[in-house]
Amino acid sequence: MNPVSLDAISLERMEEAVNIIENDKKTEQEDSLFMFARSPDRLLHQDTCLALASSFVLLRLLCFLLPKLNACVKQAWRMQFYELKRLFPTLS
Repeated sequence: MNPVSLDAISLERMEEAVNIIENDKKTEQEDSLFMFARSPDRLLHQDTCLALASSFVLLRLLCFLLPKLNACVKQAWRMQFYELKRLFPTLS
């Protein structure tokens, strides 16, 4: 077996090829980072999804808290009615 000898020209070509591949990878990463900035349709879609998710969370929170709030209001109304009845027995 004969060892392969690499001359300076072939080494330069290999370095150029590696540099081209690395530059292509860097531009692909930059393109993916600024994809939403370059495409208003995708940005609009992202904002729409965010708005829908936020409204869903708020509605679920409202569904969870509304019965508890209703019970608190009823209790406060009963207490107020009881106090009025105690202070003014002639009203009932």
